[in-house]
Amino acid sequence: MMRPMKPDLAAWRALVERDLKGAPLERLIQRTDDGVAVQPLYTEAEGTLLAARAPAARPRRLTAAAHPDAAVRARWIAEDLARGAEAVLLDASDLAPADLATLLAAVPAGVPVSLAHADADLAAALLAARPDVPAGLGISPFEAAAAAGQPPRLAEGVELARRAPGWRVFEVDAHAWHAAGAGDAQQIALALASGVGCLRALDGVPDPAARLGFTVAVGTRFFEAIATLRALRACWARVLEVSGLAPAFHLRARPAARQWTRHEPFVNLLRGTAMAFAAQVGGADEVVGVPLDAALGPAGDVGRRLARNTPLILDAEGHLGRVADPAGGSFFLETLTAEIAERAWAGFQAIEAQGGLAAALAAGTVQAGLAEISAQRARRIARRQQGVVGVTAYPVIEPPPEAAAPSAPQATEAPAFEPLVFRQDVSDFEGLRSTAEALARGGEPARVGLVRLGPLARHLARATFATHLLAAGGVDAVGEAEPADPVAAFVASGATVACLCGHDDDYATDAAAVAAGLKAAGARRVLLAGKPGAAEATWRAAGVDDFIYLGCDAVAALQGVLAALA
Repeated sequence: MMRPMKPDLAAWRALVERDLKGAPLERLIQRTDDGVAVQPLYTEAEGTLLAARAPAARPRRLTAAAHPDAAVRARWIAEDLARGAEAVLLDASDLAPADLATLLAAVPAGVPVSLAHADADLAAALLAARPDVPAGLGISPFEAAAAAGQPPRLAEGVELARRAPGWRVFEVDAHAWHAAGAGDAQQIALALASGVGCLRALDGVPDPAARLGFTVAVGTRFFEAIATLRALRACWARVLEVSGLAPAFHLRARPAARQWTRHEPFVNLLRGTAMAFAAQVGGADEVVGVPLDAALGPAGDVGRRLARNTPLILDAEGHLGRVADPAGGSFFLETLTAEIAERAWAGFQAIEAQGGLAAALAAGTVQAGLAEISAQRARRIARRQQGVVGVTAYPVIEPPPEAAAPSAPQATEAPAFEPLVFRQDVSDFEGLRSTAEALARGGEPARVGLVRLGPLARHLARATFATHLLAAGGVDAVGEAEPADPVAAFVASGATVACLCGHDDDYATDAAAVAAGLKAAGARRVLLAGKPGAAEATWRAAGVDDFIYLGCDAVAALQGVLAALA
């Protein structure tokens, strides 16, 4: 009988570096938004976080149907409950108190109803209407305070907690921090600080830890998302241990709203599937499905059906709830969980050292930290180093389905400190797409003429790159594949902006003359696909206005193109 070969890490490393053609193995290391290194290979777990392990349990599926008409919303809730949803989540941010009775009439007795983003008055109304089925009252004092720029209001929630045994009164809405730009570890750190602030306010209330729930944003990088959920479980267990409180933890996972896109909304179905998978493997107690067209306003029938059925299929056919902690024992996920937990705990301690979350918000350090990590992400996306499928990667030049008109902003008190700024990951690119759609004429998209130098084999790679980059801004690329006269072909295309595409050798001999000819022929702006190098001054003098290449600021380049097309 042959014995299994013992893995030889040194041999593996030599083979990988050979395939990398001399580049160091470190080139394969990726990093999370918070800077945690994701290695290409894990050979042992640095530490197993037993507190991160979730029991084998099927998460409860929530319907979060939303519509401005309460009657329509009630009908959607009833349909979802009849077709697989098991509980109801009502977003109180767009819920009139007078509509609560209409919505509750659609919910059968015994079905849990929770609120999100609730104030004390609406929470009290739900408590009075459904006292027999304890769920979550959805008061998020620190997250609401951060959004409004006001000090947190905790007293009314504490009073409700005294009146409502068995209910989760406070909801630590970590999704709000994620929507404002937080990375995974940063989201956990802020959630811990928010949860500890609520625990302090609940001092003297029986079983205070059971009066809290956590809502966490689950992103599309599902290994990181799984590790994030497990890390939060471990960190919160440590908080309760040092506080001398009985263990209690309720985790609701919802897709990260900032990663949803208006353009190519059907790609959101893939995002939602990855997020639902991560939520179940990561040990969520409740999973919220979000329709693929949620960024466009009230969802359509297809979006609602797929949002409802995705976690249902993962559970019923994937049997994800039948394994206790499916990620447990994985060298990769155990190590990543531990590293994210350590980074989050350090962030939590830094907030506590400032006097807690309220003090850190008032000092502006939380906002500064979120702005920094958000700006770093925006830079990566702008340079297309972090792709968003359907928008910056593999874009399709089609306008999105018509979106609902945004609701009018509500009047609020003057902020006492800087409120959180909420931002979609692809807001810059979707803004460019909207500008390009406004420039479209006669049903034809805005156009740039590709001016190809030399035979097809020499310019194909750069022409393809330029086509995809322009499409990310909603601009179509047109032009002959192998023109005899590049300038004449550009004029014939009817375009007013040109992009030179060719091999470095062709650029060296022809780029300056062709750029000058394009400007003389009326081109408002001339791009060149490739890094300029030592020839930049010469080419700019000849008429090249900008250069596009891997790692360039695509947002700035596209802004220049659209300004010339206007």
